Amino acid sequence: MRNPPHQRSDVRRLLFFYTITLSLPIIFFLLTEGTLVLIHYGPDISLFYHVWMNGQEYLAMNPSVSSRYFFSTEFAPGSSPDAFLAQKPSNGIRVFCLGASTTAGYPYWYNAAFPSFLRDRLKAEFPDRPVEVVNLGITATNSFAVLDMMRDVVREHPDAIVVYDGHNEFYGALGIASRESLGSSRWLVNLSLRLIHSKAFMLLRNLYGGVVSSSRRAIDERSRATMMERMAASRTISYGSDEYWEGVNIFQKNVEATCSLCRDSGIPLLYCTQVSNLHDLPPFISVRRKGMTTEEQRTFDDTLRLATTLLHQGHLGDADRLFRSLIAIDSQCALARYDYAQCLEQQGQFPEATLHYKRARDFDAVRFRASDDINAVIRSVRPPCFPVDVESSFAANSRHGFPGSDLIMEHLHPSAYGQFLIAKEIAEAMQEHGIIIPREEWTHKERFEDDSLWEHRWVTTLDEIIARRKTEILTAGWPFHSSPLPISEISIDDTLGQISEMVVRGLWSWRHAHEAAGVFYVNKGDFFNAAAETGAIANTFPLDDDAQRQWNEYKTLCSKRK
Repeated sequence: MRNPPHQRSDVRRLLFFYTITLSLPIIFFLLTEGTLVLIHYGPDISLFYHVWMNGQEYLAMNPSVSSRYFFSTEFAPGSSPDAFLAQKPSNGIRVFCLGASTTAGYPYWYNAAFPSFLRDRLKAEFPDRPVEVVNLGITATNSFAVLDMMRDVVREHPDAIVVYDGHNEFYGALGIASRESLGSSRWLVNLSLRLIHSKAFMLLRNLYGGVVSSSRRAIDERSRATMMERMAASRTISYGSDEYWEGVNIFQKNVEATCSLCRDSGIPLLYCTQVSNLHDLPPFISVRRKGMTTEEQRTFDDTLRLATTLLHQGHLGDADRLFRSLIAIDSQCALARYDYAQCLEQQGQFPEATLHYKRARDFDAVRFRASDDINAVIRSVRPPCFPVDVESSFAANSRHGFPGSDLIMEHLHPSAYGQFLIAKEIAEAMQEHGIIIPREEWTHKERFEDDSLWEHRWVTTLDEIIARRKTEILTAGWPFHSSPLPISEISIDDTLGQISEMVVRGLWSWRHAHEAAGVFYVNKGDFFNAAAETGAIANTFPLDDDAQRQWNEYKTLCSKRK
């Protein structure tokens, strides 16, 4: 039986009403998106931009890509100067390196980062092939950024991808304990990273970020807050807590998704384990076991002080017994673990000391150093993804197997030689797994000496001065000290120190500083070091004719002086 005409008319009107109601948001969104596109709202956040050099088309990292990950913190991390041909050479070698501040070379610049050392090593190994090693490290990011950038990277025909990432899972951009956090929902963060390419969504996020940042600005301006302090919203995260395992699980899922992308694209992925300062950095914050009464905590602290005093007085047996009793009471006391590790080390029990140094790091409630659980995730990857055991390499190159200030500048950033070791470990993993060329061809090639590569590195005295100055400033603030310590003044007579200060304060670029250092050495008649400074520039900017010409001029002056 057919409905009467007036009922059919009502249904059509209702359908029309719902259609218009549901369409209005879509129409509004499309109009907003179209308007924002027409007025060129917001930065271009593509990973790469096109540039022409020497008559050829290249791609280089877009500095604005960091806008994908930072929306409420006033921070603009740099981008590497590495460029690669838009059309890959048929016999070319192309490797992309992703990660955070260690990948970017902090506290040095990109010339002292492991991708630069890896490039030099691969050029020595394959002198007849064009080698492109592209540094895509972005300071204060984590596995969300790696996964996000990986979607663009796999399209550029790499022979291999290297990732050094894991320290920033909690406090890095989009981490669950970061000021740039969107919460603990992984799908929501990944959705936002997909939507950020929409101008309308970017506008909404920027409006939200502006409100959040304005409420924080006054707090940050009251102190000389380092980037570490500004990024950490939740300052303490106890080992084994719900928040801790959320961070580890998110990292594991992001690593799995990253590996899946590489597997689907047929691209080998080398994922590096994380290294940190075990020996020379006590835990930042050591928390007590929950449930201890005030009296129990007082007794525990008194016993810990006594054990530490006995340790420093050389009464190792008595100290050992007290430390073991303390750990039996509270197995997650980071400070007791660290002091006990020192006691074991002095007794020559190095494997046991290593265990407790690692436990001290893992139980540290300030999560700037990746725990064993993070490294366990990395070690679990399977072909065509391969773990690169940087942690074991650093242990093998440290006294008694405890990485410390000999290879690490503060809590986790490697020295220049530490970066050199990372590159060596990556190259050896490439050879072991037959990446770039079959394994037997690597094996039968004439080997070059590490000593020669290190001796001819493009890292100068100025780079070391800049790195030490940045480290001094970083370690003068939280979490190394609860209140900022004064920073030493640079003598007016210290020319290289003054040049480094201009870089650290952001007033000079790295290149400008090295040019100034070159002039300083020329005025002293030191043409060898002048050539080293300009050589560092030329090696970092190989496509820049001015850099190559200036280096050749200084080399000529140096040879004439000889």
